[in-house]
Amino acid sequence: MKIAFKGVAVLVTWLAWKHTASLTMCWLFWLTVLAVEVRIRQVNYGVLFLILGTASNALVTLLNDGVMPVVGMPAKLQATYPIWQMAGAGNRMLILADHASLSYFSVGDLCIQVGCLVLLAIFVQRGAWGAYFTKESRKWVGR
Repeated sequence: MKIAFKGVAVLVTWLAWKHTASLTMCWLFWLTVLAVEVRIRQVNYGVLFLILGTASNALVTLLNDGVMPVVGMPAKLQATYPIWQMAGAGNRMLILADHASLSYFSVGDLCIQVGCLVLLAIFVQRGAWGAYFTKESRKWVGR
């Protein structure tokens, strides 16, 4: 139940920030994510990449008033949500922003993706779903 509540809290604050692009909602979202991440008990490379990516994205959005600048975004392209805006001269830490050359991902996004892949590999390697499948038949036992 706690995990579901944390997931819902992150999702709700992200949706609120995504639709408003307010600095207050940006702070609330990143503090919620931080509260979830500091509770992770097993630290490994996957978790470190997740934290690095989260910190990177948080830094660039907080320094840019709750908005993620997009470097190389064509002027005629309109972002779906107000949290993404074309990078300008007044933006800070553009090295950490979303880049058209990275398929509109940021360095933080790439770190988060690497972290998720590392955690997935650890999950598979340790046979984490062994509790759900029998080794003999690989059939679902439904726990």
